Amino acid sequence: MTNINPSIKKIRMKLSILTLAIILLTIKSGAQNVHVNLFAGMSNYTGDLQDKRFAFSQSHLAGGLGISYDLSDKFSIRSGVTLGKISADDKNGRNKARNLNFTSNLTEVNAGLEYYITRLTDHALTPYVFGGIAIYHFDPYTTDTSGTKYFLRPLSTEG
Repeated sequence: MTNINPSIKKIRMKLSILTLAIILLTIKSGAQNVHVNLFAGMSNYTGDLQDKRFAFSQSHLAGGLGISYDLSDKFSIRSGVTLGKISADDKNGRNKARNLNFTSNLTEVNAGLEYYITRLTDHALTPYVFGGIAIYHFDPYTTDTSGTKYFLRPLSTEG
């Protein structure tokens, strides 16, 4: 089993508790103005360790869970959690001799306000505008040929 950074363990525990609280709140409320949002997608690195803007070979599954509450016919508040992974490796590109790579788990927590341009009660679909704030965490690491994990942030490899 791989060693997980203690700060990542704490974040995962907090996210698990938040997710459970969101699910229980949604089950308890049963109101029409509370919505649970689920999504799945891809996370992908774009930079000098990858030749293309998007490469399926270096993409990873990402997903999220959120909750929104309708304040009125035109305004809603929302929050959510997104989890994913990102990585890149020179062995898949034009700089094979450089031999650089990294992997990192991604975590984002967000909250925001949505404004619906037309009333949701009048239309099945409506355009909307939103604004909010998000906090994210990542901690890139690499492994050597013996499998030893090295976290890159203390090494100041960026920039």
